Amino acid sequence: MQFAASMEGLGVNPVSAGMTFIAFLPVLVRPSGNVTKLLAIDEIPHPLVVAALLWAAFGTVFLALMGIRVPRLAFQNQRVEAA
Repeated sequence: MQFAASMEGLGVNPVSAGMTFIAFLPVLVRPSGNVTKLLAIDEIPHPLVVAALLWAAFGTVFLALMGIRVPRLAFQNQRVEAA
């Protein structure tokens, strides 16, 4: 049951996040016309959209690195509970 729930989450969550990003894309594009630069980056088209994509990529990599040990720990926990 936990495996099925995990697989469902792996399929549904990325699609949901992508749909949310697509839904809010016009909200990010409209004020991007007033913003021309992001910190040290020179002028780029639609900087708020680029910033959102970079932040999402950073968050994904960070959480993947932090959560890489979770499956092994969950397995060990289930083994102890079964014993």
